[in-house]
Amino acid sequence: MRPFFWLAAFGAVVSALPGQLIADQARSNIVKRADEHVQFVDATGDGETQITRPPSKDDEYSILDGNGGVDACPVGLIGKRQTTPRPAQTPENIERTLKELQRRWLRQELVGRARYPHVFNNYERLPFPGFEDTQLYEFPLLPSTEPIYSGGSPGAVRILGAISSNGQVELAGFIRHPPGNRGGFELCPESAAVASTTTISPDVDDSVCEGVPHTHDESRRAIQLDFGLARRDASDALRRLCQSKQRIGAGVQTGTNGEVWFFRGDEYIRYSTNDESIHFRKKIVDGWPGLRNTPFSEDIDAAVKTGTSDEYWLFKGDEYVRYSTNGERIHFRKKIVEGWPGLKGTPFIQGIDAVIRSETSGELWFFKGDEYVRYSTDDEMIHFRKKIVDGWPGLKDTPFVRDIDAAVKTGTSEEYWFFKGNEYVRYSTEDERIHVQKTIASGWPGLKNTPFSRRHKRTGA
Repeated sequence: MRPFFWLAAFGAVVSALPGQLIADQARSNIVKRADEHVQFVDATGDGETQITRPPSKDDEYSILDGNGGVDACPVGLIGKRQTTPRPAQTPENIERTLKELQRRWLRQELVGRARYPHVFNNYERLPFPGFEDTQLYEFPLLPSTEPIYSGGSPGAVRILGAISSNGQVELAGFIRHPPGNRGGFELCPESAAVASTTTISPDVDDSVCEGVPHTHDESRRAIQLDFGLARRDASDALRRLCQSKQRIGAGVQTGTNGEVWFFRGDEYIRYSTNDESIHFRKKIVDGWPGLRNTPFSEDIDAAVKTGTSDEYWLFKGDEYVRYSTNGERIHFRKKIVEGWPGLKGTPFIQGIDAVIRSETSGELWFFKGDEYVRYSTDDEMIHFRKKIVDGWPGLKDTPFVRDIDAAVKTGTSEEYWFFKGNEYVRYSTEDERIHVQKTIASGWPGLKNTPFSRRHKRTGA
């Protein structure tokens, strides 16, 4: 949305606000400046034309305070000429504060003694049109000249945001503690005028996703925050957003020389390295019909061949299946901890980022976060568990030391492909070094201009 749209619309909206609302909530703290002219953005024009006129009675009020603006409602953001010594709020500050609320909600990184952002309980029953049945979160709104809130005194003004299950945040309004009353809240006069006018989709970069598990962890599902919030889906929302950054979710050799299956979302492709082309691209349920009506019909975390021809282990969350492409059916579906008992008591039972077979029969490498294990199916034991950077030293100082999206054995002995984001490496365990590091689009040209190598049009990932 254009950042100044709601500023332009304010002149038309404010006249519809109940006069009593402005009077009751602002009159004790207002100053009248009828002798000054005020610039407004022309709401009926191109959104940029400036017009000047004397202020109307609804334009005459600016909130004053004795605290340098910390206790002031964000009057400056509606286009008024400042009539107080305090710094004006700016649309940029509103947006950056809303983004900080969003980021901390997603990461569950609460700040300050009151643990912001926390739920706004609205004991005063303040009206928020369009958000009557929506959980709102509050976060301190400091003056534009101050850094974003990171602890300490939060001042009196709060910005309120509504957050959807996909992490999108919508501006719901502004509140503040009345002067001399730190226990309750009142509406800022601008609140109704700007509500529902700013929506921010998550900007999920690598720093935000750092350390976020690719797979669902049941222990993170129930989140207890202060001020009445229990069981929110912040961790799930962030996991899904970070997962959407994956170009390739899982990969495995097909059994045909030089061919690989790549999985992403609810699709998969059969790719040939012989002619560098996609041989087909389908919905998972169409090519693997035995997975229909199961969670494995989308977002597969990892895949690897079993020791039996035409059979594969597919992993998702804390479960896995043994699937036969010969009969197109699931032979069994189990919890990871049940089928791989040696992983019990480790984070790997909650989910796996990637898996590949080692050169030793009956042994596999499982990757999760910044760790990996060498697991033997002969004795159902972990033979060792290490940091990826320690066991694969050639990956040091690269993004591949943690949160690998997919791993596939190449056709060359002791060489493996690792995928993360829009990059991949070809790694040799013989000399412990990277032989190739490229973008997926350049190294797998048949994937160019597909979601398996670039930003997805729908998610922006």
